Amino acid sequence: EAYEFSACLVGSEMCISGRQASFIFNKVVDGLLIAIGVLPRIHDPCLYYYCDLNGLVMICIVWTDDIVITGDASDKIEETCTCLADYFRKVKFNEEISRYVGLDLLRDRIQRTMTLSQRPYQQSLLDKYNAGHKRPRSTPINPVSDLRTKGGGTLPDVYEQSGEIGYLADRSMPELKFASSQLRSAAADPTAEHEKAIQHVHRYLASDSRPPGITFRRGSTTEVLLFGMSDGSAIKGHDSVSQLAYCFFLNLHSGTVCSRSVKASAIGTAPSDVELKAIVLAFKKGIFLRGLLFEIGYPQHQPTVIYTDSKTVLDQVHGDTISSASEHLILAINYIRDQIKLGHVLLLHVDTDQNTSDVMTKATSPAKFVPLSTAPVPYTPLTPPTHYPAQTPALPLSRQPTPH
Repeated sequence: EAYEFSACLVGSEMCISGRQASFIFNKVVDGLLIAIGVLPRIHDPCLYYYCDLNGLVMICIVWTDDIVITGDASDKIEETCTCLADYFRKVKFNEEISRYVGLDLLRDRIQRTMTLSQRPYQQSLLDKYNAGHKRPRSTPINPVSDLRTKGGGTLPDVYEQSGEIGYLADRSMPELKFASSQLRSAAADPTAEHEKAIQHVHRYLASDSRPPGITFRRGSTTEVLLFGMSDGSAIKGHDSVSQLAYCFFLNLHSGTVCSRSVKASAIGTAPSDVELKAIVLAFKKGIFLRGLLFEIGYPQHQPTVIYTDSKTVLDQVHGDTISSASEHLILAINYIRDQIKLGHVLLLHVDTDQNTSDVMTKATSPAKFVPLSTAPVPYTPLTPPTHYPAQTPALPLSRQPTPH
């Protein structure tokens, strides 16, 4: 259920606007919720949580002046709504969420799925750039495109176009993250290749084969088991700065809940160096997500598994010694070893062809991109970490099949 509250406070003579309004509104809401026992989470102060003695839960999410209230603690939900409605002049109530902060929420109660989509926004881009009638593309980026070379200042910037693509990538189309990262890096000084790449992305949006968005599906149980994948791509040409990526899932039947693709801050000296940097990023995010899940009632009782396709890094992490070739990586290796020893994270191997994060570090062919991002493949049920397979099945970023 969603509730929208305006920033007009009871007793106020004027409606405050801009940043000051958001700050004051959040401060007021924070005080009201804390007063009735709905407390903010340490890992996200805009996320509020309540659980009664019977295990009934209410979760409240605050985004500027839009509030989502959900859960099975019906009495506390009613109390919260009454408390907020009494304080604000205007309250708009939506019985069920269909759209929130630019995202369309499509629910199938028979299949028990929920899809986050931005179809209207995608269509607006197709209309804006007249791309709907052109031949669609099955991948968002051409594998032979050179997007690392910067222009000579002869072409106008592409801030707007790269921002539009990034808006989709960050919210409902994680398979666009690599293309978005490359285009944003050269937005101030693009080449003709970058302009072609933007057109290529628009033609990908026109494809019927791409997923509608990120679909989440409940599995055979209500268990939430966090796991992730990481990948690092060494770039030999141009500036040689590598691309790092990771993605996380909460079960084997849903799309990614968190993903990132970013250029490394420094040049890697070897492929294993690059993979190690990606794993460290994934470990840090995995630890954060474990803490967040714990705060909303889903503690992880086993180490969070993170998969990598680098056997060299696995040998370095699980080995007893550090060779002269990897001495400069000792801090990162020891950090990973320490987190594994503490029982927070477990590092396992997966084939490159089944590593979902691989499509977020490089431009891949349709033969590899489509299975990892959209196409359903067979799955095995989640098992305890001691029985995890040496390799996990490919996990599409956006959509996964109905569990067997």
